Amino acid sequence: MTIDDWLSSEEQDYKTALALYEALPNCNKYFLKAMQKESRQNLMKLKYQLEKNKHLCTAPAILERKNVSEEEIQIKSEFAAKPSYKPSVQIKDLPFELHPVYTEQKNNFALACSLKMQLNTLQEHEIEYKALDLIIKIDALFKTIKEAWKIIDYYTDHKEVIQIPENDLENLNLAQLSNKKNSLRSSITRQKARKEKLQIELKNTVLRNKKLKLEANILKSKKKLLELESSLSFVLKLLVEK
Repeated sequence: MTIDDWLSSEEQDYKTALALYEALPNCNKYFLKAMQKESRQNLMKLKYQLEKNKHLCTAPAILERKNVSEEEIQIKSEFAAKPSYKPSVQIKDLPFELHPVYTEQKNNFALACSLKMQLNTLQEHEIEYKALDLIIKIDALFKTIKEAWKIIDYYTDHKEVIQIPENDLENLNLAQLSNKKNSLRSSITRQKARKEKLQIELKNTVLRNKKLKLEANILKSKKKLLELESSLSFVLKLLVEK
C-alpha cells in the first residue's frame, strides 16, 4: 500500500498509518514513539505527516511492522549517536566571535538533557498531550547543537570563522520564518549541487593551477553551505519556539 492509497481509503487503519510513516526516509523516531498509542488526535497528526511527506515515498511500503523494543527507541541512544558535545574543545581555544556559539551549544545540551528527563517522567495520562511537544523541542535543540559544532569544527580545521545567523531573524513572524526556511532549503540544495560539480571537476583535472583554483572554490562552497545550514537550523529552532 502507498501513502496515497491509505489517504484515499475509507478505513484509514491506524497501524497501517504507523507503518507507512515508519517507511518514510525522514521518519522521526521521536515522533514515531509518541504515536504508538492509538487515538483520534494521534491519527490526525499521522495523517498530516503522511500528506506532507507523501512525495518522498511513492513505492508501496512493506506493512509488516516488527515490535520495536523500548531499548531500540530510547532517546538516549539517539543522544549517544549524535556527535554533539565535544569537551576536548574549550572556549579558550576559540576566537571571541565564537564564544557565544560555544556557550549556546553547551546551554542547549543541558536544556535537551533536562527535557529528556521530563519526557522520561511523564505519567501515562500526560504522554499523549505533552510528549510530542517535548520530543520536537529536543530534536530542534540537537539540530542546533550539531550546526554549532560544524561551525566550531570548521574554525578548528581552517582557522576561519563562519558567519553566524543574523539576530534580526528573531523579529520575523511565523509566515516570514516559514518563507525563510523554504528559501534557505532551496539555497542549500543549489550549493550542494555546486560543490558536487566542483568536486567532480577536480577529480578529472590534471593541471596543477586549475586544481588549486578548484580546491579554493570547493572550500568556499563548503563554507557557504555551513553558513546556510547554520541559518536554517536557527530558523527551525525559532519556529519551534514560536
